Amino acid sequence: WVRPEETLSVANGNYILYRPRLKQYITGKADSKNASEKGGDALKFMNMSRKELIANYTAVFLGEARLDDGTQVLHLKLTPKTASK
Repeated sequence: WVRPEETLSVANGNYILYRPRLKQYITGKADSKNASEKGGDALKFMNMSRKELIANYTAVFLGEARLDDGTQVLHLKLTPKTASK
């Protein structure tokens, strides 16, 4: 998302939400009930089935990249189909 400027990374069942303006990292388990509490509606997608994702979001593939450690990643843009927090 664009505002507020934040970056969300999810890997191996964990997430990191980085908020550069506040110089803050929020971390946790992607399957934790606290994930949606800490990140609001923005983190709810991590526990959705494919069917739920299709029903609730419009997905756009933005491209592929390789991290410094060689890990291949996909960049997706998920836009909620309904208004949320």
